[in-house]
Amino acid sequence: MKQFFSKKNDLQKFFDSLTSIKPGRNQYTKMDRYRDFRRVFNSDEGKRVLSQIIGESEGLPIIENEVADTHKMAFRAGKRSVGLWIVQVLNAEPLEDNL
Repeated sequence: MKQFFSKKNDLQKFFDSLTSIKPGRNQYTKMDRYRDFRRVFNSDEGKRVLSQIIGESEGLPIIENEVADTHKMAFRAGKRSVGLWIVQVLNAEPLEDNL
């Protein structure tokens, strides 16, 4: 199986390129982000990826002994917030481009 990033430097370059892609930087707005998300996640491939992201963010059912483990609960909450954030961006067209 071929790796998406063949070298550690490739991965670092990829992450470095993402720092400028955020609302408020380089003329990228919240509306741009909304349109990008809609375009990507409305494609057949995007729907499959989103389905997997949502599935991962929901996680397995919580078992009783995990409730007392604050680290596990915080980890689950973090995963869940990623899925919720994507759905929020997809469903809420920005009224204005204030950052």
